[in-house]
Amino acid sequence: MRGSVTVFFSMILTILCSLFFSMSETIRILGMQSRSTVITREALAGTCSEYQPYLWAAYQILALDGSYGSNDFHVGMVENRIGEFCQNNCDGGNGLFHMEPTNCRLKEYCLLTDGDGAVFMQQAAKMAKQQISLEAIQQWHDGVCSMGGDGQYEISAESQVDAAEKALEHPDPSPAQDETENFMDTNQAVVPTFDNPFRIFREIKEKGWLGIVTEGREISQRTIVTDGTVSTRSLQQGTGIFSDIAAGEDKNLWFYEWYLLHRFPYFGQETKGDGLAYQMEYIIAGKSSDIENLETVVCHLLAMRQVENVLTITSNPGMIQQTYQVALSLAGASANPAVVQLVQAGVVAVWALVESILDARRLLDGGRVALVKTAEQWTSQLYSLATYIVPSQKARETDTGMTYVHYLASQLFLLNKKALGLRPMDLMEEDLRRQNGFENARMDHMLCSMEVACAYQSYPIFLSVVGTESFSRNWYSYECEDAIAY
Repeated sequence: MRGSVTVFFSMILTILCSLFFSMSETIRILGMQSRSTVITREALAGTCSEYQPYLWAAYQILALDGSYGSNDFHVGMVENRIGEFCQNNCDGGNGLFHMEPTNCRLKEYCLLTDGDGAVFMQQAAKMAKQQISLEAIQQWHDGVCSMGGDGQYEISAESQVDAAEKALEHPDPSPAQDETENFMDTNQAVVPTFDNPFRIFREIKEKGWLGIVTEGREISQRTIVTDGTVSTRSLQQGTGIFSDIAAGEDKNLWFYEWYLLHRFPYFGQETKGDGLAYQMEYIIAGKSSDIENLETVVCHLLAMRQVENVLTITSNPGMIQQTYQVALSLAGASANPAVVQLVQAGVVAVWALVESILDARRLLDGGRVALVKTAEQWTSQLYSLATYIVPSQKARETDTGMTYVHYLASQLFLLNKKALGLRPMDLMEEDLRRQNGFENARMDHMLCSMEVACAYQSYPIFLSVVGTESFSRNWYSYECEDAIAY
């Protein structure tokens, strides 16, 4: 039998075939575009799964080492690694949705050190949120803020003692005789034997602030090299946009500081190792040795406690009367009211300082001290100050009040943004470099977010069937963008 078709049927059949294969190729293109999105996302996830393991294990911080263990940082290494994942995720043969990656480039990326550590602070705050509630952090923050402070850590006793001693050595001309007699008549009282407060102050000063507080205790001698640390050197800069939690009164900043206090050791909570023992003290002071850092924090602590203890003395009539009588005795027979007033101010300052030393010892032992003491919570006696500067003497323990950690937190709140963000990474980098295989690690090589553009190409399959030969020899090319952040 012989068959035949008409010209019109042939034309209709050709059109139908062209339509079918064109639609098939269109569906294939859409499928490849969807597949390219999946491949790009999987490649980004695979690349970020190679995060720095020690940073996560020790500090719960996720970051990708952009230098891959070398001394040099170049985004090309990260781009090549993403490209390898893209290649592995594409079909190895000639499947229906087969495509080839041609290029991967980082459009934007952020490093942990960007914005003076703002990126690191954001991630640390996010980690803290998983461990403490907003209500708890609010209560903790309110307690720290109740301590006040303006960042001016000066032990005022020294200037007041100098002024008092100068007044005693070179008193102003005495007032009129009748004024002096009236003054002495109204203030004369029997004063017990007492230790000269100014001599006590000179003994304290000779031992040093740290020495008098920690006398008899073992102090860490560890040191680090501060030249070339994260907080002192020029850093690599990312190109991405990040949120700065230190820009204002942000609750994230409270979470970040809580993270620091629960991640870095401090005096009394030291950990074994080769790095600094008092790491929170380093974050506050930024010195190269544990001794220097602890001394700075102790001086801050004494200055803060002295302010509160002066308030206790001056608000207690019995205590202020004691200081007045001691000042009269030190001023001698002249009883010049102006001299007595200067001497009394010095006596108050020394008494408050001695009590502050006892407070500091109690706090360093892990105890609590009331923010503003009552007479019942007061420890030292003005007439026997010498007995209270011996190492065994400490402030009375209380069930409520502030701990050493509260005082560390109050000093953190007053740090500038750069120190608050970068000094913790000084310690992290030093710790990381001591680990085997990470000797070249740098915190400003650690990526924590990136936006990537991956280009792909593929060739037509169905269009060659319908005779569009010139088009079928051309390759498709398209670009897929995606972003990821730890």
